[in-house]
Amino acid sequence: EPYSPRSEFGGGRNNMFAVLVRGGLAIANYWGEDWEDLLGDDTEDPYKLGGSGEVSFAYNPIKYVSIQLGWAYVMKGTWLDWESPTSEFEYQTLFHYFEFPLLVVARIPTGSVVTPRIFAGMSFGFFLGGTWEWENRSKVTGTTTSSDDDLEDVESFDFGFIFGAGMEIRINATAFFFFDVRYNFSITEFDDDSGTSWDDVQHEYICISIGVGFTFG
Repeated sequence: EPYSPRSEFGGGRNNMFAVLVRGGLAIANYWGEDWEDLLGDDTEDPYKLGGSGEVSFAYNPIKYVSIQLGWAYVMKGTWLDWESPTSEFEYQTLFHYFEFPLLVVARIPTGSVVTPRIFAGMSFGFFLGGTWEWENRSKVTGTTTSSDDDLEDVESFDFGFIFGAGMEIRINATAFFFFDVRYNFSITEFDDDSGTSWDDVQHEYICISIGVGFTFG
């Protein structure tokens, strides 16, 4: 079918539905006052590379605007590498989460097959499990000590906000590719152990994704 701006999802027509599938790279870290205090001024910003995947359903009740609910898996955590005159220390964590992102998506009509979009919303996450590990290498003796274990005392629920932008590239009247970059930051303190000093540490991540969508209705 020839391209028409009215065939765009969220474009010239309303009351349309879409199914979207995406996958991408998650660049994760922590944020919060206690985390900044731990890092200090001389430590480079840490990050943890992970993956993310999502299946979502969208409905556009009005022109150029849609509501999107997804079911997503995402890897979070951090990675640190300290060095002192006497030792080198490496620490990393890996969290697995199942999330429900709820977004409002606005599209900018261009009259072509490429449609920019911006979006914002919230995310409801559930902790599935994770691991931590550290390794200390002495520069004096040459010995290495290490430890690893499953993550414990982690809040089972995680709530955050999402902001992002991207573009859709129309394939035909019912299918499109899309690319987006989103920033997700949690406001839930993930450490459930009241005996620790990590009272103000939350997750954050940037996700770079590509995917495909199908419209109907």
